[in-house]
Amino acid sequence: MKLLIVDDEEGVRISLKKVLERDGYEVLLATNGLEAIGVVQQFTDDIETVISDFKMPGMNGVELLEKMRKMDIDTPFLIMTAYGT
Repeated sequence: MKLLIVDDEEGVRISLKKVLERDGYEVLLATNGLEAIGVVQQFTDDIETVISDFKMPGMNGVELLEKMRKMDIDTPFLIMTAYGT
């Protein structure tokens, strides 16, 4: 099963990747929403879930989810954040 992690913070991406790979997942990474769109288009049928940060420069997690839905990509999508408000 492939998962896509989208986060602008390298430490978060790498930490999540290590944990999820230990549990047997194949993990793809993207540093922002635009890069994530490219990865999703390349692996549309292979990505089981997208895990995205909420607050990112350019395109936030909600905007990424909306863009994917407009593209008729209905992959399960989790939004995470450490953003206090």
